[in-house]
Amino acid sequence: MEFSGHAAVAVGLTAARTGLMPEGTTRLYLHTPTEVLPVELVLEAGEPRKAWVRGPAPRFRDLPPYRALREVLEALGSDERYLHRGLPYGVAFTGLWSLFVPLIAPGVVDALEPEMERLKALCFRLDVATIHAYAPMGPRSFYARDFAPLLGIPEDPVTGSANAALGALLARAGVVPRREGKVLLTVYQGHHLGNPGVVEVQVEYSPTGEPYSVQIGGEAVIVQTGEV
Repeated sequence: MEFSGHAAVAVGLTAARTGLMPEGTTRLYLHTPTEVLPVELVLEAGEPRKAWVRGPAPRFRDLPPYRALREVLEALGSDERYLHRGLPYGVAFTGLWSLFVPLIAPGVVDALEPEMERLKALCFRLDVATIHAYAPMGPRSFYARDFAPLLGIPEDPVTGSANAALGALLARAGVVPRREGKVLLTVYQGHHLGNPGVVEVQVEYSPTGEPYSVQIGGEAVIVQTGEV
């Protein structure tokens, strides 16, 4: 896997909190099989509170046929009546290819009851790793659920790579407010599983107006420690 955003946030904060880096460190680098990920730590009262990770450059693919979107909606347990017509659907990448399905409200997203085997077959056919259903909560905030049966994960509680790609897709479509060449947004995920998470996404634009850089930010809690 080229990029696991929420895991990178957790690794950066855990390394700082467990003394694996000099006190006061605000930058570290995580080496993956394909690239080096810079991690910026935000300190509060000298303690690492939040981490920002720059992911792979966003990429986009042609829209799948509309009939495929209808099939995905049916496999999710929904239909076209609940599709949000003002937000983009499409396929985007910042580490994993995901299909993004916009719905009209967070309650509709929460009500989804996917047929996992059908969804798995659609992921294989469309050549995507996850199906990311999302809905607006405000001009810069969204609620999402991510399904990845093709990877053996029925539902992921927090998905950094998919939310980074969602930010890039929204920025490219011009549907979120832009300030000084950047878009900042917040995605809420995991509530349906009883494991709520918050992902902050920052998208930067190139001089031509295309999104070229995405960072995700968040906090993490150490639940358990041990030695191998």
